[in-house]
Amino acid sequence: MSKSFGETNLRRFLLELAYYQDQLLQSYRNIFIASQTIVVSMATLIVAFSEYPLNSTFIFQLIIGVFIIIYWKKITHSRGLDVSYCHLQFEKVEAGKRLELYEELRPFRSFKDWQNKTIKEKERILKKYDKSEKPNRKIFKSYTRNVMGRKLPFIFSIVWGLIFLTFIITMIYKI
Repeated sequence: MSKSFGETNLRRFLLELAYYQDQLLQSYRNIFIASQTIVVSMATLIVAFSEYPLNSTFIFQLIIGVFIIIYWKKITHSRGLDVSYCHLQFEKVEAGKRLELYEELRPFRSFKDWQNKTIKEKERILKKYDKSEKPNRKIFKSYTRNVMGRKLPFIFSIVWGLIFLTFIITMIYKI
């Protein structure tokens, strides 16, 4: 096996891995947005049309909605770090830089080891890489990642706060 064939396969593997991880991230985001939209809609209907002031169904919907937001942030943030890792590995190879020997010989195993790291470890490693490379990597500061990873869950949190406030006002009004 020639060296160039190995490099070509590594590039292809890293590109496909980055693409696949990005697709998973988008799928997770879609799942969370759809589930959050359904639960918010159900809770809004419960508040709007409920005849009982202390509706346990609404409280159950609220708990589900908060649970989804908490896990949305954790899961998509972790998956986003995985995507960043894949992109950075591919960028290294494209720039003609060598990966660690283990990463070159066993790229899939290397990625699985990466996934087993804690979020704090991943952030520390990527931050160190971000500072060491010129020009500064904009992959961590993309508009889409910021909106989908931080702003959208916050917007759903505000929506839940408004629905809860409406529930409290409705409950007081009906008593």
